[in-house]
Amino acid sequence: GMVFMDNKIIRWTSILYSWEKTFSERLLQFASVAIEILKLNFQVVLDFILNQCELPVHVTEVHLIKNLLNLMDCFLPDFVSDEGSSQWVPMGHMFNFRKIQSVWTRQRDSMRISLRTLAASQKIEIVPSLLLFCMVWSVGSVIDFTSQEKFSNFLRNLFQKVPIPFPEQGKVY
Repeated sequence: GMVFMDNKIIRWTSILYSWEKTFSERLLQFASVAIEILKLNFQVVLDFILNQCELPVHVTEVHLIKNLLNLMDCFLPDFVSDEGSSQWVPMGHMFNFRKIQSVWTRQRDSMRISLRTLAASQKIEIVPSLLLFCMVWSVGSVIDFTSQEKFSNFLRNLFQKVPIPFPEQGKVY
């Protein structure tokens, strides 16, 4: 059977709690950094997006957090070299997706090599910036073009103290 849960019942915090339970102990040391940042700041970001930005399409908080966490799932396994998944596009997909996967594989290999050279403490310092990257391209992707500047300024102000901040020039996109 199937159980329907209304978005008014399931909050973003429930999705985050479930996501936290998916990690191995080795990977949780990195994911927990992102989780703590989200617990402190996601509601503020969510309120800003829903109240201060123009949204061409209606989205729910569950949709926004799920997209953010899915994007984080693409990167976090590489922080522990033996937990990275080998492929995110099935072999049966169209040719264009195979090209995208091929480009991603080359970039991912570069990222894996770079991450292998870092100590755990250095990897932990990268996680907040990785989270912000994912936030821009998940949560920030649902707003219209006219709201991007406002969102960029908001994120820069909210996350001034991350170890690797946004570039000062241009939008955060």
